[in-house]
Amino acid sequence: MSANVVQDRLGRLAAGSRIGALAAESRLGPHDAHHVFRVLLDTAAHPGRIGRLAMRPTLSVSTVLLPALALADVEVAVAAIGPTTVDWARVLAAATDARIVVPSEAAIVVAPVGIEPSEVRALRRGTALQPEDGARLCLACDDLDLDGFAGPDALALTLQGPGIDGTRTLSVRGVPARVIAALMDVNAEFPAGIDTHLITADGRIATLPRSTQISALGFTR
Repeated sequence: MSANVVQDRLGRLAAGSRIGALAAESRLGPHDAHHVFRVLLDTAAHPGRIGRLAMRPTLSVSTVLLPALALADVEVAVAAIGPTTVDWARVLAAATDARIVVPSEAAIVVAPVGIEPSEVRALRRGTALQPEDGARLCLACDDLDLDGFAGPDALALTLQGPGIDGTRTLSVRGVPARVIAALMDVNAEFPAGIDTHLITADGRIATLPRSTQISALGFTR
């Protein structure tokens, strides 16, 4: 057996061991799962409102995985997008028994290091008759601020729709304008579309349901 084959097998064993360890550390108990679910419900009912996902000190995975950890099970298809040092789709599958599929077929997609507009447009949108088939996107961002300032390169999103009295402004840093524009495109034929959770590393979260219209997109001053 060549040295390269041995190294490859050792590498796979090490990766599998790391996946198993991360999955064991990230499994949510009933209390934690209920907390995440309630935050998702609240932020979806009030688009643009910033909630907080409580983090256990022992949680080793990215906070962007928390919605999937709370919602995924053996009947849910999941996918991860973006180059990372960890196969997060495998972590989710090991922690929740969810199925791993390609992003265009997934019910829940996690993007710990961002996403391209083409990848957004390829996600499941459902149809007018079956809107429940649309994907849920969990997208990492650097900062969130409501009616405020999230940094010189942040985007100011003016939001309208159910759950918003008039308009609401959400400041988002770390998500390119072209990605937000892609989200606007895929949700243009409501009730088809995707629901998006914007999540910071420290657990702050804002939800943009497919029913929310982004009526203006500009940079904060």
